Amino acid sequence: VINYLILFSSKFYKSLIQLGNGFLDVFTSFGGLVADALGFKADPKKSDVKTYFESLAKKLEETKDGLTKLSKGNDGDTGKAGDAGGAGGGASAAGGAGGI
Repeated sequence: VINYLILFSSKFYKSLIQLGNGFLDVFTSFGGLVADALGFKADPKKSDVKTYFESLAKKLEETKDGLTKLSKGNDGDTGKAGDAGGAGGGASAAGGAGGI
């Protein structure tokens, strides 16, 4: 009986280890797929990393400049459009209530 328990526990622990290794393989494979999809390399060159971050910085600067221009261009227009829309909405609501 003791030998059976030792054999059973040994098989049980081995199966747990194999299960853990299986999960590790799945997550490693999934991580590899995601990295491949996003264009990451396992051992990129320093110049590739530099080029990537320089292009990222350039795009972020362009986005920031575009948003700044957009916000400056809409400062005066936003208030006028909101006031006109609010007055029109109030008049139609009052007209609808008076008709009832």
